[in-house]
Amino acid sequence: INFHEAALWKENGIYEAALRALQTGELVRHRTRGKSLFGRNAALENEFNLVYRQGRPHLLLLVKDVTEFEEAEATLREGQRLAEEANRAKSEFLANMTHEIRTPMNAVIGLAQVVLERTSDPSLRDYLQQIYTSATMLLAIINDILDYSKIEAGRLHVERHEFAVRDITARTIGMFRQSAGNKALQLKTMIADDVPARLIGDSTRIAQIIINLVDNAIKFTEHGDVSLSIQCRPEKGFHAASADFPPQTVLVEFAVADTGIGMTTDELDRLFRPFVQADGSITRRYGGTGLGLTISRRLAQLMGGGIDTSSTHGAGSCFTLWLPLGTGTKHEPVGGAKDGAAFDSPARPTLATRAARIAGAHILLVEDDEINRSVITRVLTQAGLRVTAAEHGVAALRRLAASTFDAVLLDLLMPEMDGFETITAIRANTAWSGLPVIAITAATLIHDADSCLNAGMNDYLAKPVQPLMLIDTLLRHVAARERPAEQPVPTNSIEQGQLLDRLSNLQGRLANNDFISVGELSELREGLSSIAGARAARLEAAISRYDYKEARAVLAELMTSVCAATDL
Repeated sequence: INFHEAALWKENGIYEAALRALQTGELVRHRTRGKSLFGRNAALENEFNLVYRQGRPHLLLLVKDVTEFEEAEATLREGQRLAEEANRAKSEFLANMTHEIRTPMNAVIGLAQVVLERTSDPSLRDYLQQIYTSATMLLAIINDILDYSKIEAGRLHVERHEFAVRDITARTIGMFRQSAGNKALQLKTMIADDVPARLIGDSTRIAQIIINLVDNAIKFTEHGDVSLSIQCRPEKGFHAASADFPPQTVLVEFAVADTGIGMTTDELDRLFRPFVQADGSITRRYGGTGLGLTISRRLAQLMGGGIDTSSTHGAGSCFTLWLPLGTGTKHEPVGGAKDGAAFDSPARPTLATRAARIAGAHILLVEDDEINRSVITRVLTQAGLRVTAAEHGVAALRRLAASTFDAVLLDLLMPEMDGFETITAIRANTAWSGLPVIAITAATLIHDADSCLNAGMNDYLAKPVQPLMLIDTLLRHVAARERPAEQPVPTNSIEQGQLLDRLSNLQGRLANNDFISVGELSELREGLSSIAGARAARLEAAISRYDYKEARAVLAELMTSVCAATDL
């Protein structure tokens, strides 16, 4: 290697490296590029070692040709770059596809629920229930993939809040009574006397795990029973007052046992691997992604617990979720409830009943998808709320400037101006600083609740939006605000000349199966009482029970009476 030229010695940093080795006495490495004796461009690694001979310092220079090593390093870096690029592309694809799938599913599930509430036809209800069940099954698969992706990316977080243990069992066991009954399986539940009535933990994730375990138990059991038992258990080495677990912590065990097909030892070993089921034939016979148990175990670990398994091939299995949970403000035991007697779900309230405290509230819906706008509008109007729609953020700001609203439902991915730009503009205006803004999005892999709350929104809902969850979210935010009291409608508010126009409008709304609020019915009753009191009562009764066919027939008679009474 030719290092005789002084300019090269100074310019390529070798001189500085040599001085540093002399001054510090340490081994100094410095990489340069040069030409070999054969004229080949080479990557050179120069090692300077300080040595002493006859008491005088000398530098020992070792020059290595690391050209091949550098090329290998460059290849590895390029491979890593391509892998990271592919991973980003996969994540973007997954995020975009889940958004594209969840957006139309919001319409399917939402419309099925709306129509289920409005019809009493048994055959139609059966068809609608099948549509709703199939759509929710598809949604469960999508949610499994999303949860697994979030866990792998370290973006899934657990929460701690107080909840009633009875609510957990009611939410989970109530879901499976029908499917267990269809297979003539006994569904048993038991809560031990020592389990506190209220616990502190992530009730949503606990319910998710138990739902998965009970669902699997019913799926793989053809006869016999499936049981869920909850008890506190002492654990060696578990100290409630340790740094990991604060005082007033108990170790709670949720055991799901069945009398199903069971598993061999080899099948148990493969059970918690992602995308793998105990036996390949299981996927063909029972379906599923093979992610449920993997996600359940990861969630349990995130909450400081775990899942234990035991099984006998041909005789059944038992999956035990154990979690350290805090005790709530009320420490009385549940009382040994058995066999699910205490877990029967109450009758499902109608949307209008649920939203009674905020009836008449004015909601701005900002959503670019026309079908989703229609579905959410129908849900809200059926609940007795007023809705104004905007297709993107720019239109939303115009609506806000022109009218007064009690809350905003804001989609995140929109043209013109997206949800984050819109919330920034809303919060920049002092007139809207206290306005509740609730994010709704299908892109749950890209945007989570934290990103929305940090941006200035008050709450977050993932699509498909469940109607009752939507109403409950609005109740939390709208009911807490002071709204102008609604002015009573004067008894003579409908003049005879305007009545026919109102009835014509009502006829069109009934044809579209739109929601008719209590206030509108009261107003019509006052206007019609002097002309056709009996028919007005029949109309009101038909609308109240959602019998729109009968309502349209009565309305046709009423319109004839109004025409005759007003000489129109």
